[in-house]
Amino acid sequence: MALGMRKAFWNSALKLSLIGLALVLLHQKVDWNELRALEIKASTLMLWQATVGFLLLFALNLSLDALSWKTVQGILRSVTLKEAFLHNLKAYALAFITPFNSGELAGRYLAQRQKEHRQKTLYLTFWAHAPKLFSKASVGFPLAFFVFIPNSGQSLWLIFLALAYALLLFSYFKLEKVLSFFEKRQIRERKLNHYLVKGRPFWREKLKLLLVNALRFLCFSGQMALVLTALDPALLNLSLLASLPVYYFLTAIIPTWAAFDFLVKSVLSLFFFAFLTDQEILFALASAVVWLFNVAVPALTGLALFNPAELKTIKVRRN
Repeated sequence: MALGMRKAFWNSALKLSLIGLALVLLHQKVDWNELRALEIKASTLMLWQATVGFLLLFALNLSLDALSWKTVQGILRSVTLKEAFLHNLKAYALAFITPFNSGELAGRYLAQRQKEHRQKTLYLTFWAHAPKLFSKASVGFPLAFFVFIPNSGQSLWLIFLALAYALLLFSYFKLEKVLSFFEKRQIRERKLNHYLVKGRPFWREKLKLLLVNALRFLCFSGQMALVLTALDPALLNLSLLASLPVYYFLTAIIPTWAAFDFLVKSVLSLFFFAFLTDQEILFALASAVVWLFNVAVPALTGLALFNPAELKTIKVRRN
């Protein structure tokens, strides 16, 4: 218990430090007069097209995430796409408002109707997140190679990329074996078999989760591209467009809280895109807009879905 409390403390301290650093850098890096003077350069028709495209990707992103959770929840019991969608909204809400607690775990816990299934909440949550990180890496690695590796040294780097890609996919499809390894050795004297579901997800389920989350990842990048197109239609070129998934992959490996995620993303965009353009302020603004729709709006919507019994259960579990 003491070890777990120390780990939670240092995890929270790290996130707080990153948020504090982001605030300082944001204040130093952003020219607020320049930001206030920004104008939308797209025509009215292009602005409407970008808006419609953005909202369609927003809906597609939520639908794909619901499909992902439907697959993960199917490890224990089948749910409809609508049920998975509502489960996700509640999990978003709890992750958004509980920075010092694992709010999403509480949301996933509530989704389990049977008591014995609630022991598997951590395992389900793991499989809700692991494919997201691996899908971002699987898309981000090749695009990083395209954007940042000069033509003169591409042969050697291509071999390295192929090996890294093979290791990445091998690790992903063997994750269940790694967890079983820890179970056999009873790490930290915990009976992990109580929390695992042996043999699941299946190979096909893992592949499905990887592909669905890769599409979600591209939705984020597409939304950011549409916001940038609305701000300045002449801004994006092929290299900048390819760099968007690389940027989102980097943001995925930085620990933070959902409610403050836009600060870290905005600061990272200022430094990352400064290597590629002198209009990095537009990328910071676009990343904040994408965060608002994909994180804040679903989370705030999910808050309205809780009934009194669920809120009572959350309070009991927290205590």
